[in-house]
Amino acid sequence: MNLSSPRCFPCLLLGLLLALSALGSNGPALFLQSSKGPSKGQGLREQLRVFLAAGPADRALLADRLRALGPVAGEALLDILLARPGQGPYPSGSLGLLFEILPAQKSKAALALLPRMDAAGSRALLLWLARRDLEGFREHEAAKARGLLHFLDVGESLAIEAATSLANWDLALVAKGLAERLERGMQRKRSCSRVLMIRMARSFATLRACGPFIEDSLALAQLEAPWLLPLLIPALGYKPALVLAGRLDPWIRTQHPSLREAVSSVVLMVDNDLGNRLQHEERFALYRRFRGLEPAEAEWARREAHVAIFDLGRAEKADPALEVLGLLRQPATEIAEAFCLRAIADFLRGRDPSPALGKAIAAAEEAFAATPDLLSAQSEIDEPSDQRFYRLWRQQVPPRLGPRELDRRMRRREFAGGPAAQLARYAGRRRLAVYLLGALLNELDDKAKKNSSWLDKAELAYRQLNELHDDSGRFGPSRELDIALGLRSGPLELLTRALQGNEKIADGLSAAERKHQLAQAERGFRFLVRELAARLPEKVIGEPGGPKPAPRTDGEKAYADLTGGLARFLEVIGEEEKAIAVLDHLIQSLEGSGLAENKRAWASYLFNRASIAMDRRNSEIAEKHLMRYVRFYEDRLRDVRQNPELYGNPDAVRRFFAGLLANGYVSLAVLKNVVMGKLEEARNYCRKAYSLNDSPFNRVLYACYLARDGKAGEALRLMGRVDPERSLYYNMACTLAMCGRKSEAIHYVQEDLKWNHPTRKSRNRQRDWAAKDNDLRSLRDDPVFIDLIRQRKVGEEK
Repeated sequence: MNLSSPRCFPCLLLGLLLALSALGSNGPALFLQSSKGPSKGQGLREQLRVFLAAGPADRALLADRLRALGPVAGEALLDILLARPGQGPYPSGSLGLLFEILPAQKSKAALALLPRMDAAGSRALLLWLARRDLEGFREHEAAKARGLLHFLDVGESLAIEAATSLANWDLALVAKGLAERLERGMQRKRSCSRVLMIRMARSFATLRACGPFIEDSLALAQLEAPWLLPLLIPALGYKPALVLAGRLDPWIRTQHPSLREAVSSVVLMVDNDLGNRLQHEERFALYRRFRGLEPAEAEWARREAHVAIFDLGRAEKADPALEVLGLLRQPATEIAEAFCLRAIADFLRGRDPSPALGKAIAAAEEAFAATPDLLSAQSEIDEPSDQRFYRLWRQQVPPRLGPRELDRRMRRREFAGGPAAQLARYAGRRRLAVYLLGALLNELDDKAKKNSSWLDKAELAYRQLNELHDDSGRFGPSRELDIALGLRSGPLELLTRALQGNEKIADGLSAAERKHQLAQAERGFRFLVRELAARLPEKVIGEPGGPKPAPRTDGEKAYADLTGGLARFLEVIGEEEKAIAVLDHLIQSLEGSGLAENKRAWASYLFNRASIAMDRRNSEIAEKHLMRYVRFYEDRLRDVRQNPELYGNPDAVRRFFAGLLANGYVSLAVLKNVVMGKLEEARNYCRKAYSLNDSPFNRVLYACYLARDGKAGEALRLMGRVDPERSLYYNMACTLAMCGRKSEAIHYVQEDLKWNHPTRKSRNRQRDWAAKDNDLRSLRDDPVFIDLIRQRKVGEEK
């Protein structure tokens, strides 16, 4: 046979294919195992050459076998493609397999393929570079990021896709690369479409690494491309120091809708960041400066007063802002809130809050009195187009719904009255909140004689509010009482922020003053629970030992979470026995509930009760309650899988229940491992959580268990597919410590203390836990770790 003859090549190829097929599904592996030395690599390369020369059907068969070899086949295939002679494009099938099995470390080499790729191949390379779930991508993310930056200069459509992907690459080189291209585009030094500029600006503004470049980018945009400002300004949210230094000031007075929205997002981000770090003095100064820049905007004065009263514990510092609020023209509901602030400030300073309360209720009554006019002014409107589409869809697409079920769903989906009804409900909630706040302040000020009147009016306010949106209405069970209690400057904020306070407030009080404030907060909580349970037994479950509400004849109603809030408050202040009594009472009261909302509340109280038991090392009670919680959500998940037609959005509901169930499995894993010492059972629960919800947290937790089993390589590979986030720092430290990566482990312990524990008490508790955690035992002799976990006293750390 003349092998050089073209006619003989198909015969040879057919023979090779038959030989490979005869090896079965493990053919490539067996072929490689039978070879030694250099011929082993030659066997794989021969298979790859056959794969490249095969037709579509045979290529699919060979692809499955090569795919099973994973990264080693990917690297070999890349080498063959790079050495391939000629100028034509690569076969699309070969690139599809390549980017399934190519490991992350080949990012730089893969870019060499680009000159000979067609549009589909180039896009496949881009998508592969953008993937952050590849094994070991974090060790090679700089190379992958450079590749994505390169695509910004390749072509419009690919550049737009690359710019969008770069939002996930929070690296200095990415921020710098985007900043440079934005600068060239704004200065018209390169041809850039508006779409590409917008995508680059959006991605740039999502990166924390943009800090060193944001000022120059904003300055240039102000001069050359003002239309980019709404996209770039949000980047200031990652740099509170710049905002505190006045970099946001030029846009505080803007009335441009997009700019106004951008400014609001920055203020929210900075407020959250400073608040989480307990930097309330800085927040106070920020809002005071904003008030000076925009004196007609009441919101800045409200925020300034709110921080002074609720976060600094310095009610007297709120006086200037409260005086300004009294002079500004505002809607009646906002006037009511301003006088609620004044009433709380007066109470905390030992003054009579009654005058301010009187003005607050007058404004709230005025706002609510206008609601009939609002509602009557709103004309009847036809069914919205999206609801018509929904009705048609649910009638025609399986699983089809009967008329009764469809009508029930539509009632739940209806917009409850439109914007006018939303304003009416807000006015009603503020009115209810003012009456409840008045009753609470009178109780804490020992003016119990006035309480009956305030509480009677609060009950009437609730009943009237409920007529706008009752428990059997279009959205199902309402939460009007919960919302009213939790309004800004309302009853719960007085109890949990002004009286319970924070570490900054506590440091400024004597032990006796602190004890008195907490006692006042507990008294106020119990007062609200007791009185509202008596007047609204269909909404509030009373305290343990109180009278049990009579069974309802008009069906079960959804209970408010007020009593659960009392339990959580007691746990936070260290009154665990009292918290246990309330939680046990809630669990017993909701046992056998039929309403879905009450069932979920019951499950959440089981979870809270189990958490306390775990902290107290009471494994029996913790396991009992966690198992009930898990069984509940296993049933919910099973139901949505078996009966999707009963749910408006079954996929979303399934994900929701799966996440809650995974939380239960994680808690059981921690219980079994830390408290009970049953590592194998802990490992099984961890696997369940990981398989149910492949979240970054569960991924790191599973890696931690792999490390405990001595599987450091698997653990590190799994960790390599996770972006570090604040919530992951401690478990990352544990995993890295068990894998022998001590310096990285210490780094993440330090980051956990810095970002996840803002109070001295919380940091010291975490230090104590870390000192005893066996996962970190390899660090115990390290001087840096020893200093890191040393308990700190007042004044020893900033």
